This record gives sequence, C-alpha cells and structure tokens, in this order.
Amino acid sequence: MITDKQGGLNNDQSAEASTLTGRTLSFSFFTAISRVFGLLRDVVLFHAFGASGVMDAFLIAFTIPNVMRRLVAEGAFAVAFVPVYTQVRQQQSEQAAKRFFAEAWGALVLVLPGLVALGVIYAKPLVYAFASGFARDPAKLELAVVLTRWLFPYLFFVSVLALFMGVLNCHGHFGAPAAAPILLNSCMIGAALAGKTIHAVAAGVLVAGLLQVLLQLPFLARQRVLVFPSRPRWSGNMRRLVRMMVPALFGIVTYQLNIIVLRQLASTLPDGSVSYYYIADRLMQLALGTFAVAVATASLPTMSAHRSRGQDGGLLQTWLSACRLTHFVTVPAACALAVLAVPIVAVLYGHGSFVEQDVRAASAAVVVFAPGLVAAGLVRVTVQAFYACQDMRTPVLVSAVGVLINGLLGWGLLGYGVVGLGGALTLSTWLQAGVLIGLLHVRMRGGMSAWVGVLALLRPLGPAAAAIAAAWLVAWRGQWELGTTLWNVLVLGITVLVGVCAHLAISAAVGLPEVGWVLTAIRRIIAGVRGRCRESVV
Repeated sequence: MITDKQGGLNNDQSAEASTLTGRTLSFSFFTAISRVFGLLRDVVLFHAFGASGVMDAFLIAFTIPNVMRRLVAEGAFAVAFVPVYTQVRQQQSEQAAKRFFAEAWGALVLVLPGLVALGVIYAKPLVYAFASGFARDPAKLELAVVLTRWLFPYLFFVSVLALFMGVLNCHGHFGAPAAAPILLNSCMIGAALAGKTIHAVAAGVLVAGLLQVLLQLPFLARQRVLVFPSRPRWSGNMRRLVRMMVPALFGIVTYQLNIIVLRQLASTLPDGSVSYYYIADRLMQLALGTFAVAVATASLPTMSAHRSRGQDGGLLQTWLSACRLTHFVTVPAACALAVLAVPIVAVLYGHGSFVEQDVRAASAAVVVFAPGLVAAGLVRVTVQAFYACQDMRTPVLVSAVGVLINGLLGWGLLGYGVVGLGGALTLSTWLQAGVLIGLLHVRMRGGMSAWVGVLALLRPLGPAAAAIAAAWLVAWRGQWELGTTLWNVLVLGITVLVGVCAHLAISAAVGLPEVGWVLTAIRRIIAGVRGRCRESVV
C-alpha cells in the first residue's frame, strides 16, 4: 500500500495527480460553459414548449441519433481508438500514428453514410423501439418520426467529431473538444428563438454538427496531425482496433439499453413524463459531464501510457486519483441535487408553459436520480481503467447484468411513475460501480488494493454534508412555489455560493489533498497563460 500523510500519494504521484487535475480543469472549463449553454437551451425549449407531447417527441427524436453516436463514435470506436493510437505513437512513430488516424477516419467516412441512410429509412421502427407508448397518440408518434429523420444526419458530423476529439486528447489538448458542444447548444437556442418551431430546432442541430467538426481543424493542424481520410487497410493496427471495438460495442450497447428501457417505460406514462425524466437526467449530467466525464477523458491517455509501459501500479494510482477528483465534485453535487431539488427546478424551469405541477413532478425525479450521480462517476472512471488495459469484455458483462437489473426494477417500480424509474437507475448504477471496483481489485492484485481507494472516497462526505447544511440555511428563505422570480434567483445564487465556499473551506480544513491538487493546477494554468502572453508580446 502506498501512503503518506496527505492522503495516500507520494511526491511523484501527487505531481501526476496535479497534472491530471490540470488537464481536467482545462477540459472542465469549456465543458462547464457548454453545460451552462445546454442548461440555457433546455430552459428556452421548456419555456417555449413546456412539458408537453411536442417536447416528449423531440426528446425521443434527439435521443435516437445520440444513442447511435455513443455506440459508433464516442463509445466503441473512441474507447478502442485512444489506447491503440497511444500505443502506436509510443512504440512505432508519430508518422505511423498519423497513418493510423487517416485510415480510421477513412473507415468512418465509408461506414457512416450507410448508417445515416438506414436511420432515415427506418425512423418509424426506431421510434417504436425507444417509445412504443407514443402509438397511443398518432400525432405525437408521427412528429417523433419526422424529427428523427431530420436529426439522423447529425450522426455523421458528431462521429467524425468524436474521432478528432480522441486524437486531440491523446496529444494533451482538451479545450477545443470540450468547447464543441457550445456550438450545438448555441445553434439550438438561436433556432428556437428565431424559428419558434420544433422543426427549426432540429435544423439548428444539423448546422451545429458541421460547425463542431470545422472547429477542430485548426487545432489538429497546430498539433501537426491534420490529415485527409485514406482507404483503410487491414493492417495490424486496424485489426487490433476492430478486435477491441467488438466487445466494446457490446458493452456500450448494454449501457445504452438502460436509456432505451427507461425511455420506453416512460413513454407509457402520461404526457410530460419523458420530459420530467429528461430534466432529472440533465441536471445529473450537468455535474457528471462537467467534471466526472472530464476526469475520465483526461485519465484514459495517462492510464493507457502506464499500461503500455507495463506499469500496473501507476495505472491503478492514476485511477485512484481520478476517482478522488470525481468524488470531490460528485458527492457535494449529489447532496445539493437531493436537498435543493425544488429550488433548482423552480428557478430554472418554473416559467412560461412549465407550471407549478411540472416543477413538483420534475423535482421528485431529481431527488431519486441524485445518489446515482456518485456511482455514475465511479463507473465512468473505472471503465476507463479496463479500457486502458484493452479489456473490453469485463465492462460488457457487468453492464449487461446492470441492464437486466435496471429493467426488472424499472418494470417493478413503474407504478411510482418517473420516480420509480429514477430509483431503478440509481440502484442498478450503484451495483455496477461496486462490481467493477471489485473486479479491478482482483485484476490488479499485484498493485495497490482498489479497495484502499474506496476508503479515501468516503472522506468528502463530511465536508459535503456540512456545506449543504450551511446552504440550506439560505435556501429556506426562497418562495419556490412562485417559480422563477428575481428573489428566488437571488436566493438560489447565494445558496450555491455559500455551499461551494463552505465545501472548499471545510475540505481544506480537514486536509483533503484534492484542494491542493486543484490549487496547484490552477497556478500552473495561470503561469502557462502568462508565459504565452509574454511570448506573444515579444
């Protein structure tokens, strides 16, 4: 076991943790801006359309190509591409890595148009697969089918984007990939305000897809890896990529089945249920995507590098640092969502066509989703550790069991509406996290025990609970039944500020090393910016 007085890391490992934190902060900065724009996008859409059948139809139509994106690009392809690309760079040459990148791009260009065409042709069966409950309302079903056909070409752009993001991440650049979703959210907001129809919003998604891809090109050129797609050859690297993709694809399929199963069950509930589910999921993803996904993304290249050098201890230590960074944010965020669900939903959505009844229903869903945030962060990072080991099968099997349990629980708790579906997802996610950590402990039995990390992960609970208690002393002064008012906005803003400051202060007081990592990373980022500014002046 590796320990020190500051929480389990020696000097070299603390330096790596600070580096990981710096990469995470760079990714998180733009991701946070993107998530804020995403939140603003949802606020605009729900203000215009409310928790209605129109919004339910759009959310299902938008989900379908995004699920395909996670299967094809950000899922199986990306998690297989990054370890192989890293290995080619380290063990062969930069030129060989560029050739591999060009061939991978060529493979996407060959495959994606066919997938898009199939999605457009078979839009109606796809809608049935995701929301068969819409069949009871022919108008809502037809709208979902039409919107799915409009949105499916987005799959092409976002899949190419995922490849570009993977390459840039391997070269240590995380800003531009994380900033890409800002364009998507901005285009959707602009389309909703200008067009004022749900079809205009769908058109905005397609425009955003093209802009997201174009944004990455200058940064690829700066890294000297901007290449044209080439005809893929059945070389050793491509064969290894495909071999890793197959089990990874099954793993991502089983994960996405969670979304399909729960959306399918939600479609059988009254109008607005899909929207309540979406709002609760989006608020959870706000914290998960801003930091937990950033940590997982930033840690994969480092863990892959450790594995390629045969340093299993280093890989496990990077995993532990990533888990601790994730917990440092997800634990207080989960507490905040559970305790402050009504104030958050009332301020963000309690206006326009989104009435008080909708606020209460969505808030109840947020409460049961909140504990799953912590487990989802653990799953994200732990799965990356298996991917770094080029082990795609273990996450597949664990995810498959999770889907089965999730479906059974969701069906059994359907009588409780969206709250029951959220509870099913939370329970199954915690089970998946526990099993993955246990299997990682078995796999890394020659290194530090994975369960040592679990003890370290309990430490943020005390500071988080105290911070939320301090925040609640402010929050109770709000008049949340009135929805979005200037007073409520002011109270919620002060509540969040008090909670964040209290969490940081108490964490520093009890000696959590994560505070030091963050401060060190911020100082390095500021020093780097100052250095570049001096160079530009000279």
